Amino acid sequence: MFLRARWLYTLCLGLLAFNLAVAQVDVEEKVEDKEAAKLKGQLSGTKWTSMEGTVNGQKIPAGVLKLEFNKDGTMRYQIVDMVYTGKYEVIDGKQVKWKLDQELGGNKEHIEKLAIKGKTLTVTDQDGTALDFEIVGKPKVEPKQDPELKSDNKGLIEGTKWVNLKGEIKGTPVAAGFMKFEFNKDGTLVYTLNGRAYEGKYELLPGKKVKLITKESIGGRRENIETIVINGNKMTASDTSGAGLEFEQIGGKNKPVVKKTTKELIADTKWANIEGDVKGQKIQAGLLKLEFTKDGKMVYDVGGNLYEGTYEFLEENKVKWLFTKDLGSRKDHIEGMEIKNGNLIVTDSDGTKLEFAQVKKAAPKEEPMKQEPKKEAKGNKEKLPGTKWANIAGKVKGQDIPAGLLKLEFNKDGTMLYDIAGDDYRGKYEIMEDNKVKWKLEKELGGRKEHVETLTFDEKGNLVVKDADGTTLTFRPDSD
Repeated sequence: MFLRARWLYTLCLGLLAFNLAVAQVDVEEKVEDKEAAKLKGQLSGTKWTSMEGTVNGQKIPAGVLKLEFNKDGTMRYQIVDMVYTGKYEVIDGKQVKWKLDQELGGNKEHIEKLAIKGKTLTVTDQDGTALDFEIVGKPKVEPKQDPELKSDNKGLIEGTKWVNLKGEIKGTPVAAGFMKFEFNKDGTLVYTLNGRAYEGKYELLPGKKVKLITKESIGGRRENIETIVINGNKMTASDTSGAGLEFEQIGGKNKPVVKKTTKELIADTKWANIEGDVKGQKIQAGLLKLEFTKDGKMVYDVGGNLYEGTYEFLEENKVKWLFTKDLGSRKDHIEGMEIKNGNLIVTDSDGTKLEFAQVKKAAPKEEPMKQEPKKEAKGNKEKLPGTKWANIAGKVKGQDIPAGLLKLEFNKDGTMLYDIAGDDYRGKYEIMEDNKVKWKLEKELGGRKEHVETLTFDEKGNLVVKDADGTTLTFRPDSD
Protein backbone atom coordinates (compact mmCIF):
# COMPACT_ATOMS: atom_id res chain seq x y z
CA MET A 1 0.00 0.00 0.00
CA PHE A 2 2.80 2.44 0.94
CA LEU A 3 4.71 1.86 -2.29
CA ARG A 4 1.54 2.22 -4.39
CA ALA A 5 0.54 5.43 -2.58
CA ARG A 6 3.96 6.98 -3.08
CA TRP A 7 4.01 6.08 -6.78
CA LEU A 8 0.49 7.43 -7.20
CA TYR A 9 1.39 10.71 -5.45
CA THR A 10 4.42 11.23 -7.69
CA LEU A 11 2.38 10.39 -10.78
CA CYS A 12 -0.42 12.75 -9.84
CA LEU A 13 2.07 15.60 -9.31
CA GLY A 14 3.34 15.05 -12.84
CA LEU A 15 -0.17 14.94 -14.29
CA LEU A 16 -1.20 17.96 -12.24
CA ALA A 17 1.67 19.94 -13.73
CA PHE A 18 0.52 18.79 -17.18
CA ASN A 19 -3.02 20.06 -16.59
CA LEU A 20 -1.86 23.34 -14.98
CA ALA A 21 0.35 24.11 -17.98
CA VAL A 22 -2.50 23.55 -20.41
CA ALA A 23 -4.87 25.66 -18.28
CA GLN A 24 -2.66 28.74 -18.68
CA VAL A 25 -3.27 29.02 -22.45
CA ASP A 26 -4.74 32.42 -23.34
CA VAL A 27 -7.70 31.83 -25.63
CA GLU A 28 -9.64 34.38 -27.60
CA GLU A 29 -13.34 33.66 -28.04
CA LYS A 30 -13.98 32.53 -31.57
CA VAL A 31 -17.09 31.85 -33.61
CA GLU A 32 -17.75 28.16 -33.98
CA ASP A 33 -16.71 27.31 -37.51
CA LYS A 34 -16.58 24.23 -39.65
CA GLU A 35 -13.48 22.91 -37.90
CA ALA A 36 -15.10 23.37 -34.50
CA ALA A 37 -18.21 21.56 -35.65
CA LYS A 38 -16.03 18.77 -37.02
CA LEU A 39 -14.11 18.38 -33.72
CA LYS A 40 -17.36 18.47 -31.77
CA GLY A 41 -18.76 15.69 -33.93
CA GLN A 42 -15.59 13.62 -33.53
CA LEU A 43 -15.59 13.92 -29.72
CA SER A 44 -19.31 13.47 -29.06
CA GLY A 45 -20.10 10.03 -27.65
CA THR A 46 -16.48 8.79 -27.44
CA LYS A 47 -14.27 7.22 -24.75
CA TRP A 48 -10.46 7.32 -24.64
CA THR A 49 -7.65 5.76 -22.59
CA SER A 50 -4.09 7.10 -22.37
CA MET A 51 -1.21 5.47 -24.20
CA GLU A 52 2.25 5.12 -22.67
CA GLY A 53 4.12 8.46 -22.59
CA THR A 54 6.11 10.99 -20.58
CA VAL A 55 4.92 14.16 -18.82
CA ASN A 56 7.58 16.48 -17.27
CA GLY A 57 10.05 13.61 -17.13
CA GLN A 58 7.52 11.34 -15.40
CA LYS A 59 6.76 8.13 -17.28
CA ILE A 60 3.02 7.58 -17.66
CA PRO A 61 1.96 3.94 -18.05
CA ALA A 62 -0.77 3.13 -20.58
CA GLY A 63 -4.35 3.23 -19.28
CA VAL A 64 -3.69 5.57 -16.33
CA LEU A 65 -5.86 8.38 -17.74
CA LYS A 66 -9.33 8.01 -19.14
CA LEU A 67 -11.52 10.54 -20.93
CA GLU A 68 -15.20 10.33 -21.81
CA PHE A 69 -17.11 12.91 -23.90
CA ASN A 70 -20.88 12.33 -23.86
CA LYS A 71 -23.35 13.46 -26.53
CA ASP A 72 -25.20 15.71 -24.04
CA GLY A 73 -22.06 17.82 -23.45
CA THR A 74 -21.06 16.21 -20.16
CA MET A 75 -17.62 14.66 -19.63
CA ARG A 76 -15.64 12.40 -17.30
CA TYR A 77 -11.87 12.59 -16.65
CA GLN A 78 -10.30 9.80 -14.60
CA ILE A 79 -6.72 9.89 -13.23
CA VAL A 80 -6.05 6.39 -11.83
CA ASP A 81 -8.79 6.21 -9.14
CA MET A 82 -9.69 9.92 -9.06
CA VAL A 83 -12.74 10.83 -11.13
CA TYR A 84 -13.57 14.39 -12.30
CA THR A 85 -16.95 15.05 -13.91
CA GLY A 86 -18.25 18.16 -15.64
CA LYS A 87 -19.03 19.63 -19.05
CA TYR A 88 -17.01 20.34 -22.17
CA GLU A 89 -17.33 23.09 -24.77
CA VAL A 90 -15.61 23.13 -28.16
CA ILE A 91 -14.16 26.62 -28.66
CA ASP A 92 -12.69 26.18 -32.12
CA GLY A 93 -11.21 23.41 -34.25
CA LYS A 94 -8.29 22.86 -31.83
CA GLN A 95 -9.34 23.90 -28.31
CA VAL A 96 -11.87 22.55 -25.84
CA LYS A 97 -12.89 24.05 -22.52
CA TRP A 98 -13.43 21.61 -19.63
CA LYS A 99 -15.76 22.87 -16.88
CA LEU A 100 -15.22 20.41 -14.04
CA ASP A 101 -17.41 20.07 -10.96
CA GLN A 102 -14.33 19.75 -8.71
CA GLU A 103 -11.04 21.62 -8.74
CA LEU A 104 -8.13 20.04 -10.59
CA GLY A 105 -4.83 21.76 -9.83
CA GLY A 106 -6.66 24.66 -8.18
CA ASN A 107 -8.98 25.34 -11.13
CA LYS A 108 -12.32 24.00 -12.29
CA GLU A 109 -11.94 25.31 -15.82
CA HIS A 110 -9.22 24.09 -18.16
CA ILE A 111 -8.51 24.87 -21.80
CA GLU A 112 -7.09 21.86 -23.63
CA LYS A 113 -5.69 21.57 -27.14
CA LEU A 114 -7.14 18.46 -28.78
CA ALA A 115 -6.43 16.84 -32.13
CA ILE A 116 -7.92 13.59 -33.45
CA LYS A 117 -6.30 11.51 -36.14
CA GLY A 118 -7.83 8.12 -36.83
CA LYS A 119 -8.05 6.23 -33.52
CA THR A 120 -5.71 8.60 -31.65
CA LEU A 121 -6.54 11.71 -29.59
CA THR A 122 -3.57 14.00 -28.81
CA VAL A 123 -3.78 16.45 -25.88
CA THR A 124 -1.02 19.13 -26.01
CA ASP A 125 -0.14 21.73 -23.36
CA GLN A 126 1.30 25.25 -23.81
CA ASP A 127 4.96 24.20 -23.64
CA GLY A 128 4.44 21.51 -26.26
CA THR A 129 4.10 18.53 -23.92
CA ALA A 130 1.74 16.06 -25.53
CA LEU A 131 0.01 12.86 -24.44
CA ASP A 132 -1.74 10.43 -26.76
CA PHE A 133 -5.00 8.62 -26.04
CA GLU A 134 -6.48 5.72 -27.98
CA ILE A 135 -10.17 5.32 -28.55
CA VAL A 136 -12.12 2.71 -26.57
CA GLY A 137 -14.28 0.64 -28.89
CA LYS A 138 -14.80 1.32 -32.58
CA PRO A 139 -13.82 4.78 -33.91
CA LYS A 140 -16.61 7.04 -35.10
CA VAL A 141 -17.13 6.97 -38.83
CA GLU A 142 -18.36 10.22 -40.24
CA PRO A 143 -21.10 9.56 -42.81
CA LYS A 144 -20.14 10.51 -46.33
CA GLN A 145 -22.54 12.83 -48.04
CA ASP A 146 -24.17 11.30 -51.07
CA PRO A 147 -23.17 13.47 -54.02
CA GLU A 148 -26.72 13.15 -55.33
CA LEU A 149 -28.13 14.71 -52.14
CA LYS A 150 -28.06 18.26 -53.45
CA SER A 151 -29.60 21.35 -51.93
CA ASP A 152 -33.07 22.22 -53.19
CA ASN A 153 -32.22 25.88 -52.58
CA LYS A 154 -29.07 26.05 -54.72
CA GLY A 155 -29.53 28.67 -57.42
CA LEU A 156 -32.60 30.11 -55.66
CA ILE A 157 -31.29 31.57 -52.40
CA GLU A 158 -27.92 33.09 -53.33
CA GLY A 159 -28.02 36.89 -53.71
CA THR A 160 -31.55 37.30 -52.33
CA LYS A 161 -33.15 39.39 -49.56
CA TRP A 162 -36.31 38.53 -47.64
CA VAL A 163 -38.67 40.14 -45.14
CA ASN A 164 -41.25 38.28 -43.06
CA LEU A 165 -44.99 38.63 -43.51
CA LYS A 166 -47.36 38.94 -40.57
CA GLY A 167 -47.68 35.65 -38.71
CA GLU A 168 -47.10 33.90 -35.42
CA ILE A 169 -44.58 31.53 -33.82
CA LYS A 170 -45.89 29.07 -31.23
CA GLY A 171 -48.92 31.26 -30.59
CA THR A 172 -46.96 34.53 -30.33
CA PRO A 173 -47.89 37.14 -32.98
CA VAL A 174 -45.01 38.38 -35.16
CA ALA A 175 -45.42 41.70 -36.96
CA ALA A 176 -44.54 42.04 -40.63
CA GLY A 177 -40.96 43.25 -41.12
CA PHE A 178 -39.78 41.92 -37.75
CA MET A 179 -37.25 39.58 -39.40
CA LYS A 180 -35.07 39.98 -42.48
CA PHE A 181 -32.66 37.64 -44.24
CA GLU A 182 -29.92 38.62 -46.65
CA PHE A 183 -28.16 35.72 -48.35
CA ASN A 184 -25.17 37.08 -50.25
CA LYS A 185 -23.62 35.28 -53.22
CA ASP A 186 -20.29 34.90 -51.37
CA GLY A 187 -21.94 32.81 -48.65
CA THR A 188 -22.14 35.60 -46.05
CA LEU A 189 -25.35 36.27 -44.17
CA VAL A 190 -27.07 39.22 -42.51
CA TYR A 191 -29.97 38.26 -40.22
CA THR A 192 -31.91 41.23 -38.89
CA LEU A 193 -34.12 40.67 -35.86
CA ASN A 194 -36.29 43.60 -34.76
CA GLY A 195 -33.78 46.07 -36.20
CA ARG A 196 -30.64 44.40 -34.84
CA ALA A 197 -28.36 42.89 -37.48
CA TYR A 198 -26.45 39.65 -36.91
CA GLU A 199 -23.67 38.94 -39.40
CA GLY A 200 -22.37 35.50 -40.26
CA LYS A 201 -22.49 32.96 -43.03
CA TYR A 202 -24.79 30.25 -44.38
CA GLU A 203 -24.26 26.74 -45.76
CA LEU A 204 -26.62 24.89 -48.09
CA LEU A 205 -27.25 21.37 -46.78
CA PRO A 206 -28.91 18.48 -48.66
CA GLY A 207 -32.60 18.95 -49.37
CA LYS A 208 -34.26 22.03 -47.90
CA LYS A 209 -31.92 22.45 -44.89
CA VAL A 210 -29.77 25.57 -44.53
CA LYS A 211 -27.21 26.08 -41.75
CA LEU A 212 -27.04 29.65 -40.37
CA ILE A 213 -23.83 30.56 -38.50
CA THR A 214 -23.73 33.99 -36.81
CA LYS A 215 -20.81 35.72 -35.11
CA GLU A 216 -22.99 36.53 -32.09
CA SER A 217 -25.24 34.16 -30.19
CA ILE A 218 -28.97 34.21 -30.93
CA GLY A 219 -30.97 32.57 -28.19
CA GLY A 220 -27.76 31.15 -26.73
CA ARG A 221 -26.65 29.62 -30.03
CA ARG A 222 -24.47 30.74 -32.91
CA GLU A 223 -25.44 27.90 -35.22
CA ASN A 224 -28.99 27.06 -36.29
CA ILE A 225 -30.42 24.69 -38.89
CA GLU A 226 -33.46 26.01 -40.75
CA THR A 227 -35.78 24.33 -43.23
CA ILE A 228 -36.19 26.80 -46.08
CA VAL A 229 -38.63 26.36 -48.95
CA ILE A 230 -38.54 28.88 -51.79
CA ASN A 231 -41.30 29.14 -54.39
CA GLY A 232 -40.90 32.16 -56.59
CA ASN A 233 -41.04 35.34 -54.50
CA LYS A 234 -42.25 33.49 -51.38
CA MET A 235 -40.10 31.70 -48.79
CA THR A 236 -40.99 29.68 -45.70
CA ALA A 237 -38.37 29.30 -42.96
CA SER A 238 -38.95 26.80 -40.12
CA ASP A 239 -36.72 25.79 -37.22
CA THR A 240 -36.17 22.26 -35.88
CA SER A 241 -39.38 22.44 -33.81
CA GLY A 242 -41.42 23.12 -36.94
CA ALA A 243 -42.23 26.72 -35.98
CA GLY A 244 -41.88 28.98 -38.97
CA LEU A 245 -42.80 32.14 -40.83
CA GLU A 246 -43.50 33.13 -44.40
CA PHE A 247 -41.23 35.66 -46.09
CA GLU A 248 -41.51 37.80 -49.19
CA GLN A 249 -38.55 38.54 -51.44
CA ILE A 250 -37.35 42.14 -51.49
CA GLY A 251 -37.09 43.27 -55.11
CA GLY A 252 -37.40 39.66 -56.22
CA LYS A 253 -37.79 38.48 -59.79
CA ASN A 254 -37.93 34.75 -59.12
CA LYS A 255 -40.68 32.93 -60.93
CA PRO A 256 -42.68 30.32 -58.99
CA VAL A 257 -41.31 26.82 -59.38
CA VAL A 258 -44.23 24.53 -60.09
CA LYS A 259 -43.26 20.91 -59.73
CA LYS A 260 -45.90 18.38 -60.67
CA THR A 261 -46.48 15.44 -58.35
CA THR A 262 -46.31 11.83 -59.52
CA LYS A 263 -50.10 11.69 -59.17
CA GLU A 264 -50.49 14.57 -61.61
CA LEU A 265 -47.91 13.16 -64.01
CA ILE A 266 -49.45 9.70 -64.42
CA ALA A 267 -53.10 10.73 -64.75
CA ASP A 268 -54.43 9.91 -68.22
CA THR A 269 -51.27 8.09 -69.37
CA LYS A 270 -50.30 4.72 -70.85
CA TRP A 271 -47.02 2.89 -70.31
CA ALA A 272 -45.23 -0.18 -71.68
CA ASN A 273 -42.35 -1.90 -69.91
CA ILE A 274 -38.76 -1.59 -71.09
CA GLU A 275 -36.86 -4.87 -71.39
CA GLY A 276 -35.56 -5.91 -67.97
CA ASP A 277 -35.10 -8.66 -65.42
CA VAL A 278 -37.40 -9.64 -62.56
CA LYS A 279 -35.88 -12.11 -60.10
CA GLY A 280 -33.60 -13.50 -62.82
CA GLN A 281 -36.44 -13.81 -65.33
CA LYS A 282 -36.00 -11.77 -68.51
CA ILE A 283 -39.05 -9.62 -69.28
CA GLN A 284 -39.32 -8.66 -72.94
CA ALA A 285 -40.22 -5.09 -73.84
CA GLY A 286 -43.94 -4.38 -74.17
CA LEU A 287 -45.08 -7.53 -72.34
CA LEU A 288 -46.53 -5.45 -69.51
CA LYS A 289 -48.71 -2.40 -70.02
CA LEU A 290 -50.22 0.11 -67.61
CA GLU A 291 -53.01 2.61 -68.16
CA PHE A 292 -54.08 5.24 -65.61
CA THR A 293 -57.18 7.39 -66.12
CA LYS A 294 -57.90 10.78 -64.56
CA ASP A 295 -60.73 9.39 -62.42
CA GLY A 296 -58.50 6.89 -60.55
CA LYS A 297 -59.14 3.82 -62.69
CA MET A 298 -56.41 1.63 -64.13
CA VAL A 299 -55.78 -1.35 -66.40
CA TYR A 300 -52.77 -3.64 -66.03
CA ASP A 301 -52.16 -5.76 -69.15
CA VAL A 302 -49.98 -8.79 -68.39
CA GLY A 303 -49.24 -10.43 -71.71
CA GLY A 304 -52.81 -9.94 -72.90
CA ASN A 305 -54.48 -10.76 -69.57
CA LEU A 306 -56.23 -7.61 -68.40
CA TYR A 307 -56.55 -6.66 -64.76
CA GLU A 308 -58.93 -3.77 -64.25
CA GLY A 309 -59.22 -1.78 -61.05
CA THR A 310 -58.44 1.48 -59.30
CA TYR A 311 -55.32 3.24 -58.04
CA GLU A 312 -54.95 5.41 -54.92
CA PHE A 313 -51.94 7.46 -53.82
CA LEU A 314 -51.08 6.78 -50.18
CA GLU A 315 -47.95 8.96 -50.27
CA GLU A 316 -46.12 10.95 -52.96
CA ASN A 317 -44.50 7.83 -54.44
CA LYS A 318 -46.52 5.02 -52.84
CA VAL A 319 -49.66 3.79 -54.63
CA LYS A 320 -52.32 1.19 -53.84
CA TRP A 321 -53.55 -0.88 -56.79
CA LEU A 322 -56.91 -2.57 -56.21
CA PHE A 323 -58.04 -5.01 -58.93
CA THR A 324 -61.44 -6.60 -59.47
CA LYS A 325 -59.82 -10.04 -59.63
CA ASP A 326 -56.80 -11.70 -58.04
CA LEU A 327 -53.32 -10.99 -59.38
CA GLY A 328 -50.82 -13.30 -57.73
CA SER A 329 -53.41 -14.56 -55.18
CA ARG A 330 -54.58 -11.10 -54.06
CA LYS A 331 -56.46 -8.10 -55.39
CA ASP A 332 -54.63 -5.26 -53.61
CA HIS A 333 -50.97 -4.38 -54.15
CA ILE A 334 -48.84 -1.55 -52.73
CA GLU A 335 -46.35 -0.32 -55.33
CA GLY A 336 -43.69 2.38 -55.34
CA MET A 337 -44.09 4.67 -58.34
CA GLU A 338 -41.71 7.42 -59.40
CA ILE A 339 -41.14 9.24 -62.66
CA LYS A 340 -37.44 9.67 -63.43
CA ASN A 341 -36.05 11.05 -66.70
CA GLY A 342 -39.49 10.70 -68.26
CA ASN A 343 -39.86 6.99 -67.44
CA LEU A 344 -42.03 5.38 -64.78
CA ILE A 345 -40.17 3.29 -62.18
CA VAL A 346 -42.41 0.73 -60.47
CA THR A 347 -41.01 -0.87 -57.32
CA ASP A 348 -42.69 -3.92 -55.79
CA SER A 349 -42.99 -4.45 -52.04
CA ASP A 350 -39.98 -6.81 -52.12
CA GLY A 351 -37.81 -4.17 -53.84
CA THR A 352 -38.11 -5.55 -57.38
CA LYS A 353 -37.99 -2.70 -59.90
CA LEU A 354 -39.18 -2.43 -63.48
CA GLU A 355 -39.02 0.57 -65.79
CA PHE A 356 -41.83 1.66 -68.13
CA ALA A 357 -41.72 4.07 -71.08
CA GLN A 358 -44.72 6.26 -71.81
CA VAL A 359 -46.84 5.32 -74.79
CA LYS A 360 -47.64 8.54 -76.64
CA LYS A 361 -51.18 9.07 -77.81
CA ALA A 362 -51.78 8.81 -81.53
CA ALA A 363 -54.30 11.63 -81.34
CA PRO A 364 -53.49 13.81 -78.30
CA LYS A 365 -56.59 15.99 -78.68
CA GLU A 366 -58.95 13.04 -78.25
CA GLU A 367 -59.85 11.39 -74.97
CA PRO A 368 -58.48 7.81 -74.80
CA MET A 369 -61.93 6.26 -74.42
CA LYS A 370 -63.29 8.24 -77.39
CA GLN A 371 -60.63 7.29 -79.91
CA GLU A 372 -61.90 5.67 -83.09
CA PRO A 373 -61.52 1.87 -82.97
CA LYS A 374 -58.79 0.54 -85.20
CA LYS A 375 -59.66 -1.18 -88.48
CA GLU A 376 -58.81 -4.58 -87.01
CA ALA A 377 -61.41 -4.07 -84.29
CA LYS A 378 -64.01 -3.04 -86.90
CA GLY A 379 -63.25 -6.21 -88.85
CA ASN A 380 -63.96 -8.36 -85.81
CA LYS A 381 -67.17 -6.48 -85.10
CA GLU A 382 -68.36 -7.05 -88.66
CA LYS A 383 -67.17 -10.63 -89.15
CA LEU A 384 -67.34 -12.31 -85.72
CA PRO A 385 -70.95 -11.98 -84.44
CA GLY A 386 -73.27 -14.78 -85.62
CA THR A 387 -70.50 -17.20 -86.59
CA LYS A 388 -69.52 -20.76 -85.68
CA TRP A 389 -66.05 -22.30 -85.92
CA ALA A 390 -64.30 -25.64 -85.59
CA ASN A 391 -60.54 -26.03 -85.21
CA ILE A 392 -58.27 -27.30 -87.98
CA ALA A 393 -55.85 -30.04 -86.89
CA GLY A 394 -52.79 -28.53 -85.26
CA LYS A 395 -50.48 -28.58 -82.24
CA VAL A 396 -50.61 -26.75 -78.89
CA LYS A 397 -47.40 -26.89 -76.83
CA GLY A 398 -46.35 -30.11 -78.58
CA GLN A 399 -49.76 -31.74 -78.14
CA ASP A 400 -51.64 -32.85 -81.30
CA ILE A 401 -55.12 -31.34 -81.52
CA PRO A 402 -57.43 -33.31 -83.87
CA ALA A 403 -59.65 -31.34 -86.25
CA GLY A 404 -63.06 -30.48 -84.82
CA LEU A 405 -62.06 -31.12 -81.17
CA LEU A 406 -62.59 -27.44 -80.31
CA LYS A 407 -65.57 -25.37 -81.38
CA LEU A 408 -66.42 -21.70 -80.99
CA GLU A 409 -69.73 -19.94 -81.36
CA PHE A 410 -70.15 -16.14 -81.23
CA ASN A 411 -73.80 -15.07 -81.12
CA LYS A 412 -75.09 -11.68 -82.23
CA ASP A 413 -76.42 -10.90 -78.73
CA GLY A 414 -72.89 -11.01 -77.30
CA THR A 415 -73.11 -14.51 -75.83
CA MET A 416 -70.63 -17.24 -76.76
CA LEU A 417 -69.95 -20.96 -76.47
CA TYR A 418 -66.57 -22.66 -76.28
CA ASP A 419 -66.88 -26.44 -76.74
CA ILE A 420 -63.82 -28.47 -75.72
CA ALA A 421 -64.51 -32.06 -76.73
CA GLY A 422 -68.11 -31.85 -75.55
CA ASP A 423 -67.36 -29.82 -72.40
CA ASP A 424 -69.28 -26.57 -72.84
CA TYR A 425 -68.05 -23.20 -71.55
CA ARG A 426 -70.73 -20.56 -71.96
CA GLY A 427 -70.45 -16.84 -71.38
CA LYS A 428 -70.14 -13.49 -73.08
CA TYR A 429 -67.57 -11.91 -75.37
CA GLU A 430 -66.42 -8.31 -75.77
CA ILE A 431 -64.61 -7.05 -78.87
CA MET A 432 -61.75 -4.72 -77.98
CA GLU A 433 -59.01 -2.83 -79.84
CA ASP A 434 -55.89 -4.34 -81.38
CA ASN A 435 -57.81 -7.49 -82.49
CA LYS A 436 -58.35 -8.50 -78.86
CA VAL A 437 -61.53 -10.18 -77.67
CA LYS A 438 -62.36 -10.68 -73.99
CA TRP A 439 -64.12 -13.92 -73.08
CA LYS A 440 -66.18 -13.77 -69.88
CA LEU A 441 -67.06 -17.39 -69.12
CA GLU A 442 -69.57 -18.53 -66.51
CA LYS A 443 -67.19 -21.14 -65.09
CA GLU A 444 -63.44 -21.24 -64.73
CA LEU A 445 -61.23 -22.42 -67.57
CA GLY A 446 -57.61 -22.91 -66.58
CA GLY A 447 -58.21 -21.35 -63.16
CA ARG A 448 -59.99 -18.19 -64.29
CA LYS A 449 -63.21 -17.05 -65.95
CA GLU A 450 -61.82 -14.16 -67.99
CA HIS A 451 -59.50 -14.62 -70.97
CA VAL A 452 -58.20 -12.10 -73.50
CA GLU A 453 -57.48 -13.65 -76.90
CA THR A 454 -56.18 -12.11 -80.14
CA LEU A 455 -58.51 -12.99 -83.08
CA THR A 456 -57.62 -12.33 -86.73
CA PHE A 457 -58.76 -13.66 -90.11
CA ASP A 458 -56.31 -15.16 -92.61
CA GLU A 459 -56.47 -14.84 -96.41
CA LYS A 460 -58.67 -17.95 -96.64
CA GLY A 461 -61.25 -16.53 -94.27
CA ASN A 462 -60.24 -18.78 -91.37
CA LEU A 463 -60.23 -17.53 -87.78
CA VAL A 464 -56.80 -17.46 -86.11
CA VAL A 465 -56.92 -17.49 -82.29
CA LYS A 466 -53.76 -16.49 -80.44
CA ASP A 467 -53.48 -17.05 -76.67
CA ALA A 468 -51.74 -14.65 -74.25
CA ASP A 469 -48.64 -16.86 -74.17
CA GLY A 470 -48.39 -16.85 -77.99
CA THR A 471 -50.03 -20.24 -78.64
CA THR A 472 -51.92 -20.11 -81.96
CA LEU A 473 -54.70 -22.32 -83.38
CA THR A 474 -56.69 -21.88 -86.62
CA PHE A 475 -60.46 -22.46 -86.91
CA ARG A 476 -62.53 -22.93 -90.09
CA PRO A 477 -66.20 -21.92 -90.47
CA ASP A 478 -68.47 -24.62 -89.04
CA SER A 479 -71.87 -25.10 -90.68
CA ASP A 480 -72.90 -27.75 -88.13
